Parts: sequence; C-alpha cells; structure tokens
Amino acid sequence: MTLEQTLPCGIPWQERLRANPRDFRCHIIGIGGAGLSAIAAVLFERGCAVTGSEPSPGPATNELSRRNITVLTAQDGRFLRALPRAERPHVILRSSAVPRHNAEWTAARDLELPVVTREAFLPAMLAGKQVTAVAGTHGKSTVTAMCAWMLQAAGVEAGHIVGARHPDLPGGRDGQGPLFVIEADEYDRMFLGLRPTVAVVTSMEWDHPDCYRSFGELRTAFTAFAGRMQPGGILIYNADDRNLREWVGGGLVGPAQLVGFGTHPSADWITEAPGSPESSAVTLRARATGATHKLRLQAPGAHARANAAAAWLAARASGGEGEAITAAAASYRSLDRRFEIRSTATGIVLVDDYAHHPSAIRATLSAARHRFPHGTLWAVFQPHTYSRTAALQPEFGSAFAQADRVLILPTFAARETPAAGMDGAVLSKLVVHSHVMHAGSFDEASAHLSERLHAGDAVILMGAGDIPRLTDQLTAALAQNPPPSRNVAACRS
Repeated sequence: MTLEQTLPCGIPWQERLRANPRDFRCHIIGIGGAGLSAIAAVLFERGCAVTGSEPSPGPATNELSRRNITVLTAQDGRFLRALPRAERPHVILRSSAVPRHNAEWTAARDLELPVVTREAFLPAMLAGKQVTAVAGTHGKSTVTAMCAWMLQAAGVEAGHIVGARHPDLPGGRDGQGPLFVIEADEYDRMFLGLRPTVAVVTSMEWDHPDCYRSFGELRTAFTAFAGRMQPGGILIYNADDRNLREWVGGGLVGPAQLVGFGTHPSADWITEAPGSPESSAVTLRARATGATHKLRLQAPGAHARANAAAAWLAARASGGEGEAITAAAASYRSLDRRFEIRSTATGIVLVDDYAHHPSAIRATLSAARHRFPHGTLWAVFQPHTYSRTAALQPEFGSAFAQADRVLILPTFAARETPAAGMDGAVLSKLVVHSHVMHAGSFDEASAHLSERLHAGDAVILMGAGDIPRLTDQLTAALAQNPPPSRNVAACRS
C-alpha cells in the first residue's frame, strides 16, 4: 500500500470515509471548480469536515462558504502546516489543473498526507451506490442535470453531481437512497474511477489533447470506461454519432445491454421532431414495439432533442416511471451558459454559451441562425487552452460559417502556457471567413462591438473560460451608449 492510499497511522482513508463519514476530514485544492465544489457539497451533507482552497472565488465558493465550509483564497500551504496532527485532513483531493509545484501540494507531501485526483477519490465516495454515469465529448452536463431533474420529479431519491451550474439543482447532492447520477468527465481519465450500472455516452470526438495524444487514445479510455460497468449494466449511446456506432460495433466488454437512440435506422429508440427541424419537442419511438413518448422541451434544436432522449432513457433505466419523467422534460430549465440569453434590453441579443469545441460551436451557431434569422449574427469566441486550439485548428477554421461576423479573443490558458500550442491571434488568421478579426483584450473587444452593433443584431459569446466577464462588460457599454437602428435588408452587407 502506497502513500497515495494510506495514512501514516495505517488506516486507509477510503475505509474511514466509507465507515464513518462524520469522522472524516478532506481538504480540496481547487475547490471552486464545478466538479470539486459539487463533491465538497456531497461530503458536507454526509457530515464530513471539508475545507478547501480556491484562488479565484466565484458563485460556487460563495455557496460553499454559506454552508460554513472554509474556503481559502491562498494556496501557500500555511493552513495545512499550521493544523495540529489530530486535525489534519485524512486525504487531499486536488484538481487536475493544479501543478505539482503548488505550495499546498508540497505541504501535503511534506506532511505525508495522501494526495489524490477524482479518479482515485470517487470509488470510495460512491461505494455502495448504484451509479448512473453520463459521459461524452458534448452534452454530458445537460444530460446529467436533466436525468437528475426527471428522477426527482418521478419521486426517485437520488444523489447527483453535475459539472455546471443549474438554476434549479445544486451542483452536488448526496441523496438518501442508493442511486447516484454523476457527470463522468473524461478529462484526466476521471471516469475510470466509476463502476456504473447505467452509463450514457452522448458523443465521442477528439478533445483534451493535453491528456489524449490522438482520437485513438481517447477512444481507448472510453472503452475502459465501458469495461468498468457492473455486470448486467445498460449502456445508452447516441446512434447518430458515427464514431459511437463504430465503437459499439467493435465488441465492447462490460455492458450486457446496448441501447441506441437517434434518427439513424439502427437506433433502438428513434427520435423524431414534430414540426420543424428546430422544434422544441421530441418523440421517442421504440423500434421493436412502436411505443411512443412525446417530450416537450424548453430548448429547440437537434442537440436539445438528443440530450433529452439520452436523459429520458437514463432516467427510465434508473427506475423513473415513464409518464412522470416524460412530463418532467417540459419543466426542465437549461444549465447556465447553455444558449443563455443574457440581455435584450438595447435591441441587441447577447447570448452566453459554453461552446469551446468546433462541433459545439457549429451547433450553437446553427441554433442561433434559426433563432435569430434577421440582423447580423456575431460570433465572439474565446479559445480554451493552447493545446486544444492547435490540435483542432482545421476544425476551428471551418466552425464559424453560420456567423456573419467573427471576433476571436485571446486564448484562455487554464492550466497551460503559450508554449503548449496556438493563441487566439494566430487562430484568427486561420479561420476561413470573409469577416474575421482578433481583439487583444476584453476592453478592445467591447469597444469594437459597441462601435459596430446595430439594433436587431445577435451576439453569441462562446468559450469555457472567463468570457462571461465580456458579456457583462458589453451589456454595460451598450446600456450607456445604445446602438443605432439600421435597415434589416442591409444587415448582412
């Protein structure tokens, strides 16, 4: 047994967490992240003593502080070093973005405290739970939240962890029953710490090149995830995704039952859009029996229908009664930053969206084009990590075709340095579009947009970094200097 697994006293921290949560202490480095703040909430509800550090406080850390969870803004290691031995954490849970030279991580090593990531932590936290895990390159946060919402509406007691903020659900909830719904993140192979009974895979594309050097490596990780399923498990997958069809056709080891959904003829559940392709409803029809279920949604578009179908099938496989989970779809509200309309006050629509992968950008702009057919459609994009920008440059180059104007911002570095790949300035020169520019800062971007926007335009601000700050800044700038009107017929000139 290694230092990563046990304490100097010889009692494994995993056993302590399972046996007596109220006598368990955990410190989280990077507690403000969506996944780790949710874990903190679950541990707190179990009675564990939870502390953490986050140099960039926000809504998640504010909520934890309201629960009287100590959140430090300094990661200098002094907090850990000052604790009496009897009060030290039993384990340190760290964000995958924390570098090895982090002072708290160094302090933990000096104090011989085990330091683990989510992959090693989750098996102990979820021991004894019946896990429904939602994985995939796109849509996993939405499907996880929607599944949890449907189960709640159906009266099924379930805990959950969702890696994004939702207006009606906490990010983390322990629940009183054996069922637990969790977003299964492929980054840093976190999802390999799960042993699901029900699994969903929404899509599969190459992403996180800092973790996976090729699509083949990422696919191998997903295969390992499927192989960790409980005997007799159900794997639900999007049959419209060619990569997923090839993947499940390759002979997966793990799930006893494969359930495909989508418009593809091979799907076990066929999804149909009543009315227009941008309908905010979806009908699921069982290919074997012809049974149908119609879900009414608040969000339009093909991606919304696919997410709803995945969530409905997962909730049903997890014990949700058909009519109750079907009815719950109509009351489900989107996660924050999922085509979130932030302002229309000045005659300009500002939409905040999490899209940061080329496929997600295309889907978001397609939905925007149908939603806002008149006026000029602006795409404002903040690339996320240098390595992703470089690795997916060809796909980024063609992702903005639906927009009339494109503005590329500096790359949000996250855990990287510029040496890792490509910055926004270079990307802007490689985007295939007749009207593309680069802004070197949020101030420059806000000024550029304020001078050029007209009433009736729509601005879609996309990225996984801190681009919501630009949305706030632009909202204030437009309120101070309202944009002029112009002839709609000239909007795309």
